[in-house]
Amino acid sequence: MDFSQAYALLNRTKSQPWLDAEIARVGDAQWGAMGREIMGVAVDDPLLWANRMVELENGHWALCGIRFRGGDVAKPFVDIIAHSLIDGADHFAVCAPVLAEYAAFQPLGMRIFVSGQPEASWCVDRLIVSGTLKDMAQVPAVNKVELVSADSAQLACDSAEIYAEIFRSRPEHASFAAPVSAEELASCMGFQVVIDGQKAGVIACEYRQEREGEGFVVIELCLNSTFRGRGFAPEVHREMVRKILGAGYSESTEYFGHIDPRNKASFSAAIAAGRKVTGAFVWSDSRLMH
Repeated sequence: MDFSQAYALLNRTKSQPWLDAEIARVGDAQWGAMGREIMGVAVDDPLLWANRMVELENGHWALCGIRFRGGDVAKPFVDIIAHSLIDGADHFAVCAPVLAEYAAFQPLGMRIFVSGQPEASWCVDRLIVSGTLKDMAQVPAVNKVELVSADSAQLACDSAEIYAEIFRSRPEHASFAAPVSAEELASCMGFQVVIDGQKAGVIACEYRQEREGEGFVVIELCLNSTFRGRGFAPEVHREMVRKILGAGYSESTEYFGHIDPRNKASFSAAIAAGRKVTGAFVWSDSRLMH
């Protein structure tokens, strides 16, 4: 099959690094063998672990790969990485044949990215909540929020302390949230959050090209107990937007994040900061939800 169709689907004229990498894994036995060794699942043929282009009905196709929810070998699923379906199509019905392609893994279902607002009945993995720098920067500052430069090791330490505090009082949050590492933060634009002169938390973003969008992705935003729940988070987002604009990025640049639907506080803060839901990763089977 002609892989250039995957690029045409995205309506882009330039190469997309994330898609280049996924296409390179089609039929890649070496990459498949690495996945087999990491997961330890008894499927011997490394080509079965490699990504595949699968032909669907009516000339449609899907680029897909076997994955495991949270690295759990008991929760295999097929990730629909790219496809030729239009919005509004019954994606899971049309893509159902891919499950047979990965029958050796006994996948519980599929995951697919759908643009726009997800339907209430869908099993949503992550919401994509996005806004342009221009739209978000237009809201005037209300609270005295400053973003202060710090190295990735310090930001990771601060983040870990805040999450430890959160998990002590709200242990259920550990199922959908985790602190970021210094390694992850090293490639980010990251800052300590200071409110009214007091150290309040961490925010970090990174410019990325992903299947769900291109722009600055929110990698971390966490506030300590003194400042959580007081309406500061939206202003922290907007102050980060001002930092990005100050670094010379276009006002049309997107600012987005991946939010678990269970994380009500993060979702509310994103909406209040001027972002909106632009898509979602959706499961075909509720057994993959948590």
